[in-house]
Amino acid sequence: MSLHVLVVDDQKYVYATVCQICRKINPTIDCAWADNTKTAIELLTSQRFLGPYGAQDAMLPSAGHHFDVVILDNHLPKHPNEASVNDAGLDLFDEYQRRPDADPSVVFIASSSDSPKKFLDKGISAVAPKPLNLHKFQSLLESLHLLDPK
Repeated sequence: MSLHVLVVDDQKYVYATVCQICRKINPTIDCAWADNTKTAIELLTSQRFLGPYGAQDAMLPSAGHHFDVVILDNHLPKHPNEASVNDAGLDLFDEYQRRPDADPSVVFIASSSDSPKKFLDKGISAVAPKPLNLHKFQSLLESLHLLDPK
């Protein structure tokens, strides 16, 4: 079973690093990227991934997949080409959870400067601080039953 991951971070190198770590864990893990909250909501609420998204907006997995895991930064632009906003990740999480079609995807907030309690109190499944560590991240995915334990 392949795992489908959406990385929501305005830094493309974070996306590349997360995907590299995921593929070291399991080469069949499928990664996609959104660099702002608007694009992330569009990807999360689509039944299928249709239409061409520009490279700066999103990199999409194969059509028709849902996301099993969302790795979400808290300091993001709300729209393409805007400056990052503090707590935009939490706002995105709140907006997505209010939708009747919200998939129960597991959401991680990858932030090194914020208190994990702030995110866990909102209902986020786990917090993975930056920089991600391969073994800790793998253990975290296993603890959430997204990967079989090695």
